[in-house]
Amino acid sequence: MEQYTRWGLTSIHDAGAGLESIAIYKKLLEADELPVRVYAMVRGVAAMEEYLDRGPEVLGDGKLVVRGFKVILDGALGSRGAELNEPYSDAPEEIGLEQMSDEAFDDLIRRARVAGFQVNPHVIGDRAVRRALDAFERAVVEPGERHRLEHASIIAPDDLSRLAQMGIVASMQPVFVGESTGAGPRTAWGQRACSGCFLSRTFWPPVRFWPPGPTSRHRTRGIPCHACRAGGAVELRGSPRGGMVPGSSSRRGNRPLVDERRAGVRDVPGG
Repeated sequence: MEQYTRWGLTSIHDAGAGLESIAIYKKLLEADELPVRVYAMVRGVAAMEEYLDRGPEVLGDGKLVVRGFKVILDGALGSRGAELNEPYSDAPEEIGLEQMSDEAFDDLIRRARVAGFQVNPHVIGDRAVRRALDAFERAVVEPGERHRLEHASIIAPDDLSRLAQMGIVASMQPVFVGESTGAGPRTAWGQRACSGCFLSRTFWPPVRFWPPGPTSRHRTRGIPCHACRAGGAVELRGSPRGGMVPGSSSRRGNRPLVDERRAGVRDVPGG
Protein backbone atom coordinates (compact mmCIF):
# COMPACT_ATOMS: atom_id res chain seq x y z
CA MET A 1 0.00 0.00 0.00
CA GLU A 2 2.88 2.36 0.69
CA GLN A 3 3.85 2.10 -2.98
CA TYR A 4 0.70 4.03 -3.86
CA THR A 5 1.87 6.99 -1.80
CA ARG A 6 5.30 6.85 -3.44
CA TRP A 7 3.52 7.16 -6.77
CA GLY A 8 1.67 10.20 -5.45
CA LEU A 9 -1.73 8.52 -5.34
CA THR A 10 -4.20 9.54 -2.64
CA SER A 11 -7.09 7.22 -3.54
CA ILE A 12 -7.53 3.93 -5.40
CA HIS A 13 -10.36 1.76 -6.68
CA ASP A 14 -10.04 -1.97 -6.03
CA ALA A 15 -12.02 -3.35 -8.97
CA GLY A 16 -12.73 -6.78 -7.53
CA ALA A 17 -12.22 -7.25 -3.79
CA GLY A 18 -13.16 -10.44 -1.99
CA LEU A 19 -14.05 -10.73 1.67
CA GLU A 20 -10.43 -11.40 2.65
CA SER A 21 -9.15 -8.27 0.93
CA ILE A 22 -11.88 -6.12 2.44
CA ALA A 23 -11.04 -7.51 5.89
CA ILE A 24 -7.41 -6.49 5.39
CA TYR A 25 -8.45 -2.95 4.42
CA LYS A 26 -10.55 -2.76 7.58
CA LYS A 27 -7.65 -3.91 9.78
CA LEU A 28 -5.35 -1.32 8.24
CA LEU A 29 -7.98 1.35 8.75
CA GLU A 30 -8.51 0.41 12.39
CA ALA A 31 -4.76 0.54 12.97
CA ASP A 32 -4.56 3.92 11.20
CA GLU A 33 -2.23 2.33 8.65
CA LEU A 34 -4.32 2.69 5.49
CA PRO A 35 -2.27 5.28 3.56
CA VAL A 36 -4.79 5.97 0.77
CA ARG A 37 -8.55 6.18 0.37
CA VAL A 38 -9.99 2.92 -1.00
CA TYR A 39 -13.17 2.42 -2.99
CA ALA A 40 -13.73 -1.34 -3.05
CA MET A 41 -15.90 -3.22 -5.52
CA VAL A 42 -17.11 -6.54 -4.15
CA ARG A 43 -16.44 -9.53 -6.39
CA GLY A 44 -17.45 -13.17 -6.03
CA VAL A 45 -20.80 -14.81 -5.36
CA ALA A 46 -20.27 -15.39 -1.62
CA ALA A 47 -18.95 -11.86 -1.05
CA MET A 48 -21.78 -10.22 -2.99
CA GLU A 49 -24.43 -12.28 -1.19
CA GLU A 50 -23.00 -11.20 2.16
CA TYR A 51 -22.97 -7.54 1.16
CA LEU A 52 -26.47 -7.73 -0.28
CA ASP A 53 -27.55 -8.56 3.26
CA ARG A 54 -25.15 -6.14 4.95
CA GLY A 55 -25.49 -3.15 2.65
CA PRO A 56 -22.83 -0.59 1.61
CA GLU A 57 -20.11 0.46 4.07
CA VAL A 58 -18.54 3.89 4.49
CA LEU A 59 -15.83 3.70 7.14
CA GLY A 60 -13.24 6.07 8.57
CA ASP A 61 -14.99 9.21 7.36
CA GLY A 62 -15.02 7.82 3.83
CA LYS A 63 -11.46 6.51 3.77
CA LEU A 64 -12.77 3.00 3.05
CA VAL A 65 -15.95 2.69 0.97
CA VAL A 66 -17.50 -0.61 -0.08
CA ARG A 67 -20.34 0.26 -2.43
CA GLY A 68 -19.76 -1.41 -5.79
CA PHE A 69 -20.18 -4.86 -7.32
CA LYS A 70 -17.76 -6.09 -10.01
CA VAL A 71 -18.96 -8.79 -12.40
CA ILE A 72 -17.55 -10.20 -15.65
CA LEU A 73 -19.67 -10.19 -18.81
CA ASP A 74 -17.06 -11.10 -21.42
CA GLY A 75 -13.37 -11.94 -21.86
CA ALA A 76 -10.23 -10.27 -23.20
CA LEU A 77 -9.45 -9.06 -26.71
CA GLY A 78 -6.11 -10.78 -27.10
CA SER A 79 -7.59 -14.23 -26.57
CA ARG A 80 -10.67 -13.44 -28.70
CA GLY A 81 -12.78 -13.60 -25.57
CA ALA A 82 -14.21 -10.08 -25.81
CA GLU A 83 -17.76 -10.29 -27.16
CA LEU A 84 -18.08 -8.59 -30.55
CA ASN A 85 -21.21 -7.80 -32.52
CA GLU A 86 -19.57 -9.35 -35.58
CA PRO A 87 -17.09 -12.26 -35.78
CA TYR A 88 -13.34 -11.73 -35.43
CA SER A 89 -11.84 -11.11 -38.86
CA ASP A 90 -9.25 -13.86 -38.52
CA ALA A 91 -11.65 -16.32 -36.82
CA PRO A 92 -15.07 -16.05 -38.53
CA GLU A 93 -16.60 -18.58 -36.14
CA GLU A 94 -15.67 -16.57 -33.02
CA ILE A 95 -17.58 -13.66 -31.49
CA GLY A 96 -16.17 -13.95 -27.95
CA LEU A 97 -17.24 -15.44 -24.63
CA GLU A 98 -20.41 -14.75 -22.67
CA GLN A 99 -19.29 -15.01 -19.05
CA MET A 100 -22.61 -14.03 -17.49
CA SER A 101 -26.11 -14.46 -18.91
CA ASP A 102 -28.50 -11.56 -19.43
CA GLU A 103 -30.94 -13.11 -16.95
CA ALA A 104 -28.32 -13.40 -14.21
CA PHE A 105 -27.11 -9.85 -14.82
CA ASP A 106 -30.66 -8.49 -14.73
CA ASP A 107 -31.21 -10.20 -11.38
CA LEU A 108 -27.96 -8.83 -9.95
CA ILE A 109 -28.78 -5.27 -11.03
CA ARG A 110 -32.21 -5.51 -9.43
CA ARG A 111 -30.89 -6.82 -6.11
CA ALA A 112 -27.88 -4.49 -6.04
CA ARG A 113 -30.00 -1.39 -6.60
CA VAL A 114 -32.39 -2.37 -3.82
CA ALA A 115 -29.40 -2.75 -1.48
CA GLY A 116 -27.80 0.54 -2.60
CA PHE A 117 -24.85 -0.75 -4.65
CA GLN A 118 -23.26 0.50 -7.85
CA VAL A 119 -22.96 -2.23 -10.53
CA ASN A 120 -19.72 -2.27 -12.53
CA PRO A 121 -19.53 -4.97 -15.22
CA HIS A 122 -16.32 -5.89 -17.03
CA VAL A 123 -17.18 -5.27 -20.70
CA ILE A 124 -14.55 -5.06 -23.43
CA GLY A 125 -16.23 -5.95 -26.73
CA ASP A 126 -19.04 -3.95 -28.32
CA ARG A 127 -21.52 -6.81 -27.90
CA ALA A 128 -20.79 -7.01 -24.15
CA VAL A 129 -21.13 -3.22 -23.87
CA ARG A 130 -24.51 -3.42 -25.61
CA ARG A 131 -25.70 -6.25 -23.37
CA ALA A 132 -24.77 -4.21 -20.29
CA LEU A 133 -26.52 -1.09 -21.60
CA ASP A 134 -29.60 -3.14 -22.51
CA ALA A 135 -29.70 -4.50 -18.95
CA PHE A 136 -29.35 -1.05 -17.38
CA GLU A 137 -32.08 0.20 -19.71
CA ARG A 138 -34.41 -2.64 -18.72
CA ALA A 139 -33.77 -1.75 -15.09
CA VAL A 140 -34.57 1.94 -15.79
CA VAL A 141 -31.48 3.13 -13.91
CA GLU A 142 -31.13 6.81 -13.05
CA PRO A 143 -28.05 8.91 -13.98
CA GLY A 144 -27.36 9.67 -10.32
CA GLU A 145 -26.74 6.00 -9.59
CA ARG A 146 -23.51 6.22 -11.65
CA HIS A 147 -23.16 2.59 -12.66
CA ARG A 148 -19.92 1.89 -14.55
CA LEU A 149 -18.65 -0.03 -17.55
CA GLU A 150 -15.20 -1.34 -16.71
CA HIS A 151 -12.93 -1.16 -19.80
CA ALA A 152 -15.57 -0.24 -22.45
CA SER A 153 -12.81 -0.75 -25.01
CA ILE A 154 -14.98 -1.09 -28.13
CA ILE A 155 -18.35 0.64 -28.43
CA ALA A 156 -20.72 0.58 -31.39
CA PRO A 157 -21.62 4.09 -32.61
CA ASP A 158 -25.32 3.53 -31.90
CA ASP A 159 -24.56 2.87 -28.24
CA LEU A 160 -22.51 5.99 -27.48
CA SER A 161 -25.46 8.25 -26.75
CA ARG A 162 -27.00 5.66 -24.46
CA LEU A 163 -24.19 6.06 -21.92
CA ALA A 164 -24.92 9.76 -21.58
CA GLN A 165 -28.68 9.25 -21.42
CA MET A 166 -28.41 6.79 -18.53
CA GLY A 167 -25.43 8.45 -16.84
CA ILE A 168 -23.30 5.33 -17.19
CA VAL A 169 -19.61 5.99 -16.46
CA ALA A 170 -17.06 4.59 -18.93
CA SER A 171 -14.06 3.39 -16.90
CA MET A 172 -11.29 3.10 -19.49
CA GLN A 173 -7.56 2.40 -19.77
CA PRO A 174 -6.16 4.47 -22.66
CA VAL A 175 -2.69 3.01 -21.98
CA PHE A 176 -3.85 -0.04 -23.91
CA VAL A 177 -4.53 1.93 -27.08
CA GLY A 178 -1.17 0.99 -28.64
CA GLU A 179 -1.28 -2.63 -27.51
CA SER A 180 -4.88 -3.10 -28.58
CA THR A 181 -4.80 -1.30 -31.91
CA GLY A 182 -1.55 -2.36 -33.52
CA ALA A 183 -1.36 -4.20 -36.84
CA GLY A 184 -2.10 -7.59 -35.26
CA PRO A 185 -5.30 -6.59 -33.45
CA ARG A 186 -6.52 -4.62 -36.46
CA THR A 187 -6.21 -7.78 -38.53
CA ALA A 188 -7.96 -9.88 -35.86
CA TRP A 189 -10.88 -7.57 -35.14
CA GLY A 190 -11.43 -5.90 -38.47
CA GLN A 191 -11.67 -2.21 -39.21
CA ARG A 192 -15.30 -2.02 -38.01
CA ALA A 193 -14.40 -2.97 -34.45
CA CYS A 194 -11.21 -0.89 -34.39
CA SER A 195 -13.13 2.19 -35.52
CA GLY A 196 -15.04 2.02 -32.23
CA CYS A 197 -12.00 1.38 -30.05
CA PHE A 198 -11.20 3.66 -27.07
CA LEU A 199 -13.45 6.51 -28.25
CA SER A 200 -13.02 8.32 -24.97
CA ARG A 201 -13.36 11.85 -26.32
CA THR A 202 -16.74 10.99 -27.86
CA PHE A 203 -18.37 10.35 -24.51
CA TRP A 204 -16.20 12.37 -22.14
CA PRO A 205 -17.77 13.21 -19.74
CA PRO A 206 -18.53 10.90 -18.05
CA VAL A 207 -15.32 8.90 -18.40
CA ARG A 208 -12.81 7.69 -15.85
CA PHE A 209 -9.22 6.68 -16.64
CA TRP A 210 -7.39 4.12 -14.54
CA PRO A 211 -4.19 2.07 -14.84
CA PRO A 212 -4.68 -1.67 -15.22
CA GLY A 213 -3.28 -2.76 -11.87
CA PRO A 214 -1.26 -1.91 -8.77
CA THR A 215 1.93 -3.39 -10.20
CA SER A 216 1.50 -1.95 -13.69
CA ARG A 217 4.21 0.16 -15.30
CA HIS A 218 1.38 2.11 -16.96
CA ARG A 219 0.09 3.84 -13.85
CA THR A 220 0.81 7.43 -14.97
CA ARG A 221 0.18 7.20 -18.71
CA GLY A 222 -3.60 7.34 -19.07
CA ILE A 223 -3.93 11.02 -19.91
CA PRO A 224 -1.03 11.33 -22.41
CA CYS A 225 -2.01 8.07 -24.14
CA HIS A 226 -5.59 9.28 -24.39
CA ALA A 227 -4.51 12.68 -25.69
CA CYS A 228 -2.06 11.31 -28.26
CA ARG A 229 -4.13 8.22 -29.16
CA ALA A 230 -1.05 5.98 -29.09
CA GLY A 231 0.54 3.38 -26.84
CA GLY A 232 2.67 4.20 -23.83
CA ALA A 233 4.68 1.02 -23.23
CA VAL A 234 8.37 1.25 -24.15
CA GLU A 235 8.01 -1.13 -27.08
CA LEU A 236 4.80 0.57 -28.29
CA ARG A 237 5.53 4.27 -27.95
CA GLY A 238 3.79 6.09 -30.75
CA SER A 239 1.96 2.98 -31.94
CA PRO A 240 0.04 3.17 -34.16
CA ARG A 241 1.71 6.04 -36.04
CA GLY A 242 -0.53 9.08 -36.07
CA GLY A 243 -2.69 7.66 -33.32
CA MET A 244 -5.64 5.27 -33.37
CA VAL A 245 -8.91 6.99 -34.34
CA PRO A 246 -7.10 10.35 -33.95
CA GLY A 247 -10.40 12.25 -34.06
CA SER A 248 -11.12 10.95 -30.57
CA SER A 249 -8.10 12.60 -28.97
CA SER A 250 -8.79 15.17 -26.25
CA ARG A 251 -8.75 18.78 -27.36
CA ARG A 252 -9.12 22.21 -25.80
CA GLY A 253 -11.10 24.14 -28.38
CA ASN A 254 -9.33 23.45 -31.68
CA ARG A 255 -6.03 22.59 -30.04
CA PRO A 256 -4.88 19.18 -28.76
CA LEU A 257 -4.92 18.74 -24.99
CA VAL A 258 -1.30 17.55 -25.25
CA ASP A 259 1.11 19.15 -27.71
CA GLU A 260 2.63 16.13 -29.48
CA ARG A 261 5.69 18.15 -30.48
CA ARG A 262 6.63 18.66 -26.83
CA ALA A 263 4.87 15.84 -24.97
CA GLY A 264 4.25 13.57 -27.91
CA VAL A 265 3.80 9.87 -28.09
CA ARG A 266 7.55 9.27 -28.29
CA ASP A 267 7.96 10.84 -24.87
CA VAL A 268 5.13 9.08 -23.04
CA PRO A 269 6.79 7.63 -19.91
CA GLY A 270 7.83 4.04 -20.48
CA GLY A 271 9.76 2.93 -17.39
